[in-house]
Amino acid sequence: MKNKYGLSRSIPSEVKRQIRQRSKFGCVICRTAIYTYEHINPTFINAREHNPDHMCILCNNCQVDSTNGVLSKKKIRDAYNKIQESENVDDPKRKGFFDVYERNLTVNLGKSSFQMFHSVINIDGKDYLSFKPDPDRALSYVINGLFLDHGGSELFRIENNEWIGNTRQWDVDLSSTNLTIRRSKGNIMFSASKDPVSQSISIMHLNMWAPPFHILIEKGNLLVGRCDIKRKKMIYFFISGEFKYGTCALYLDSMCRLDSDFTAELEISGGDGAYIRGTGICIGRSFSSANISAIGVYPSDENFLSNELNIEGSTQAKRNGQQIFILGCLETRLVKFPDWEEVEYYLYGYKLKYKPASWGVVSVDDKSGRVIELFHIDGGVKAQLEDAEGFIGYWADDFVNEHWAKNVFECYVWEYTEDGKHRVRVKIKDISDREIAEEINPETGQWFHPHEFAGVPVWKGKKRIFN
Repeated sequence: MKNKYGLSRSIPSEVKRQIRQRSKFGCVICRTAIYTYEHINPTFINAREHNPDHMCILCNNCQVDSTNGVLSKKKIRDAYNKIQESENVDDPKRKGFFDVYERNLTVNLGKSSFQMFHSVINIDGKDYLSFKPDPDRALSYVINGLFLDHGGSELFRIENNEWIGNTRQWDVDLSSTNLTIRRSKGNIMFSASKDPVSQSISIMHLNMWAPPFHILIEKGNLLVGRCDIKRKKMIYFFISGEFKYGTCALYLDSMCRLDSDFTAELEISGGDGAYIRGTGICIGRSFSSANISAIGVYPSDENFLSNELNIEGSTQAKRNGQQIFILGCLETRLVKFPDWEEVEYYLYGYKLKYKPASWGVVSVDDKSGRVIELFHIDGGVKAQLEDAEGFIGYWADDFVNEHWAKNVFECYVWEYTEDGKHRVRVKIKDISDREIAEEINPETGQWFHPHEFAGVPVWKGKKRIFN
């Protein structure tokens, strides 16, 4: 939108910084820390430029009063001048909500807690809610949020505490320990509280639409809704757990289509996250440690569909008897998100959920330098890779007699050092002239191997006699 002089509402970042600094990082009238930029005199409709001398920051409530004539431009100008000239101005940090004094921030979504995550909610690689370190003030945070209606149209957004959008229909109530955003009386879209002792922010109420997802926090429960395959109703998933040190608390992928015969099966990949299979919902992306207490499924946000599932052992159960072995050259791609970077792994153009386990290098192309490895992969992706050129099979038996088998299987040899004689595990091809300590695994009657999935046997047969 431009005014009659062609001036856009888009304000250069350097001008914004100057206005924030001159306004001492808060509304010049009430010192609220969530704000919008206001042309004082001339007003925006008559302005030819965005000039920090004639602009300040106001909270959305004071901006509405200014637009309606309740708050005069003279009063705003006087307040702005006083703030710039005085050294004893009430600082927004006295309202305190965004000042947490340490960087070890924990964000609670309902009954789930997330300690030291870069983003709170990210959908398709875009942040919808995050608390970031304030670039202008040490030991403080700023809020970033994008709020949409049922159809996916933007209602408003907050960028580094700057309110962007229509301020007339919203009410923002900010105190030292609470932040509440209402769409209308009794219609709360977002509310959060801060506990300075535990260095945590708890989101107590959230009503966020981002089709095909609906994120709802109500009465201490985190519900993530997903449209069913016919896009006629929402199916909600209840999540509860404790996560530490990751990239994103709640990561949603709209490209993952919800199957009509979905099951609320939790799939946990080390260093990747906890996924509800077939939904595009990931909790605690790239976490270092997690304790998941409960997960449930609802046909709506009110009715309970099934009993909460027992999570313990579910990851091992789903993998029972499922694995594949494949030869290939692993491709890596660096993906940049708003607040973090991740490495993606591909085999034959198929994106893997995590870096696959390599049993060893089989060959190296002298000209291109391409490294071909034998990869051992969770069978959850076998449908996508069974037709790939390098597919070997489902068991170690399928390649034990290949000419490159000694590149991947292992045994124990003796090594002598100043400290004495030690057993060392090496690839068969690297035995050289060293004395073999143990060639066959007594538990399987087979060669030793470098990796296996918990609960999934590598060998199809039991005992095997080698040629």
